[in-house]
Amino acid sequence: SVFYDPMIAKLVVWAPDRLSSLSLLHNKLQDYHVVGLSTNIKFLKDLASHPNFESADVHTDFIQQHGETLFPSPASLSDESLALTAVSYLLSRTNKTSLSPWTKSMFSRLNINHVEELKLKDGDTDMDIKVRCAAPSYFVSIDGRPEVELNADISVENNVILGSGNSADRKLECKIVQDGDNLHVFCDGNETVLSRHVPKYLQADDETGLDDGVASVEGLVQKIFAGVGDAVKKGDVVLQVNVMKMLFYISAHRDGVVSSICFNEGDRVSKGQLLYELEE
Repeated sequence: SVFYDPMIAKLVVWAPDRLSSLSLLHNKLQDYHVVGLSTNIKFLKDLASHPNFESADVHTDFIQQHGETLFPSPASLSDESLALTAVSYLLSRTNKTSLSPWTKSMFSRLNINHVEELKLKDGDTDMDIKVRCAAPSYFVSIDGRPEVELNADISVENNVILGSGNSADRKLECKIVQDGDNLHVFCDGNETVLSRHVPKYLQADDETGLDDGVASVEGLVQKIFAGVGDAVKKGDVVLQVNVMKMLFYISAHRDGVVSSICFNEGDRVSKGQLLYELEE
């Protein structure tokens, strides 16, 4: 709720000594899988496992001094983990329409060696993934690199996919949380957000205003910067939303004229509600 501090959980551990406590803290933080908002879980894990922090060599400039190791560049999934992710996601689709023979036996086709294709995006990097099945193994090619061979099995509950398998005697596990077109992949102690390729015919047409100012989170309208009839350019701030004491600026996604502001300052908005509309 927007009426509470932005602390969503508190973790307390105990062990006989500092090193044991920090090790337990790191392991328990691995079990936190939070989707829908940004957290500092990764930072806390890196902090708990930092050699200087383990030895209690801390001071007020600790974070500034060790910033490069405490805030490393995001790690990409290994080809093996990405292969398991792709196979797990594709297998999860067999549960959608159990009466269809094509989804129930996803890789089975008459007289052809069928290959499933999956297009994903990791940040700004596009990935072209091809998966073929030669029971009981799956063979996964990522961007034309040599195939990864693995066995895989999944369980699905709501929008959460739990995948497990083996590749070259290495045990693999992943947890995939589907959030719209994004796949939040928890694997090897890290979270990676992949986005699915959406065909152009399914994408909203910006020129028709289908995606004008839709709220992505719940919050309070803090301030309105543009009024009805105002001309705005793409990137101009239209209004400001307070989400758990953090301020987010909602910008125009295209050039246009504000045709309506759907809320007043101080109003509460829910995820998915329309905030404003633009017209030519």
